[in-house]
Amino acid sequence: MAVENMETIMSIDKKKRLLDNLVIFGGKSALSETLHVGRPNKGEHEYFIQLATDILERQWLTNNGPVVREFEEAVACFLDVKHCIAVCNATTGLQLLFHALGLRDEVIMPAFTFVATPHAASWIGLKPVFCDVDERDHNLDPVEVEKLVTPETSAILGVHLWGNPCKVDELSEIAARHDLKVIFDAAQAFGGSYGNKMVGNFGEAEVFSFHATKMIHAFEGGIISTNNSKLAEKLRKMRNFGFSESGVVESLGTNAKLPEMSAAMGLVMLEQLERLGKIATANHQEYAKHLAGIPGIKLIDGYQYIVIVINQQEAGMSRDELADILIHENVQVKKYFSPGCDCLPPYNNRNYQLPVTRQLCEQCLVLPSSENVNSKHIKIITDIIRLVIKFAPEVKERMVNRGKI
Repeated sequence: MAVENMETIMSIDKKKRLLDNLVIFGGKSALSETLHVGRPNKGEHEYFIQLATDILERQWLTNNGPVVREFEEAVACFLDVKHCIAVCNATTGLQLLFHALGLRDEVIMPAFTFVATPHAASWIGLKPVFCDVDERDHNLDPVEVEKLVTPETSAILGVHLWGNPCKVDELSEIAARHDLKVIFDAAQAFGGSYGNKMVGNFGEAEVFSFHATKMIHAFEGGIISTNNSKLAEKLRKMRNFGFSESGVVESLGTNAKLPEMSAAMGLVMLEQLERLGKIATANHQEYAKHLAGIPGIKLIDGYQYIVIVINQQEAGMSRDELADILIHENVQVKKYFSPGCDCLPPYNNRNYQLPVTRQLCEQCLVLPSSENVNSKHIKIITDIIRLVIKFAPEVKERMVNRGKI
């Protein structure tokens, strides 16, 4: 009996020491630097400097210069798509596409996405109609999409979330039955595929982001990909105030051009795609290995983003509580997407019934992964997660006592 009591005391003491090591309880972080979600990959400095020098010497800094055209051709070749139209960012790319397709009234889209998706539509007078998503892949649920089609619907806008493609065939079938346009926000999906085709070949067109936080970036920028030659011609005019190649204004347009320097960075990063893809895949595998067996923690497939879903009942801890602990440890996690777009102004004036979206908004957490994150970092992050889930009741009690909850 005395031995059992001693073992219990030792166990309690060890638990206390382990929890005392957490920063939120006064300990010191095992990480010497802050790890971010989407910290920019750097690429090859020398190649970029070479391209930048050429641009400056040429004194052609924007207006569809040779580097932009090379970037468009390189992306089109990689995607095996007929046309790529480079633009200043993906949000503007979506707006150009909405205009070019002549969309009106309502566009069905997910609420579980970055707010740029509905903002792009609302900014030009379209009405986002939010649809629920599939719990398995977090993309539009075609069954729910069909329920939302009305005479005012003009398009279905799918978002390839976490790099995982939407149910392209099912959404396309719905669009065909109701004579709707189907387009895709592929901001997170560069390099992804569906069936035997690269993402970028589906719907009327797809829009990619090359924002600094993406695996492949151009500082800031985007590309619209399409196999529709007439649509491509219209988009090229619209991104440059409606000017034709002969310099005559032929249509309504705006200034959505991508600068040469951004295109140069895009070319640099494209050369790094294979290397960065291997790093991202290896990081996902490391996370999978170390997160395996932790109650209530599910890692979502899709190597470009490290997304975990926290089941509070099984884990004994909420997503927000776990996020708070990790942030204190210099792990700058992101609660994507919380709240959902339907809960943000100016969209929160309708009572949407989106149970899966609501659940995911409370459960999803994105962890750091880029060329700046290595296996040591991942081991530290996952060890913290394993520790706080193992001792969840004690951790929560301490957080309550310290006013952290």
